[in-house]
Amino acid sequence: MYIEGTVRACVGCGYCCRKAPCVAAARVYGNGLKSCPALSWDGSRYWCKLCQVRGKVGADYGRELSVGEGCCCGLNSDRQHIPPPAADVVPQVPQELVAVLRALGGEFMSSDALYLAMRRAEGILKRPGFAAYCLTIITENRAKSTGEFMG
Repeated sequence: MYIEGTVRACVGCGYCCRKAPCVAAARVYGNGLKSCPALSWDGSRYWCKLCQVRGKVGADYGRELSVGEGCCCGLNSDRQHIPPPAADVVPQVPQELVAVLRALGGEFMSSDALYLAMRRAEGILKRPGFAAYCLTIITENRAKSTGEFMG
């Protein structure tokens, strides 16, 4: 329950996102996630990749999720010492596949087609989190013009 005056400044501890993926993550990545694929760690704090999408889309996610508005959760024990992600969060992916994913990111392909292909691969391999990690690599290597045109 929110009590006025209890909100403390956001420190990027990722508490809420690590406890349960938000509705936006469920829309983008599907239901049944144990952790949010959009949650990224920069070495000192967590960031939401959905909110970092360029333009109106990222800004809309930020408003929807109240990112940066502060914390009102009395159970949040992570504010003082932000815990880094567990070492096993990032799937082990061969460097050859990483090179292929980077190349795919540079191609003028629909984000939907890439997403569906990675989710199918995840199902075949039976490796939860694989698709999200692969899509992160692809997204980080997309040309700005491709992202603006294709999403």
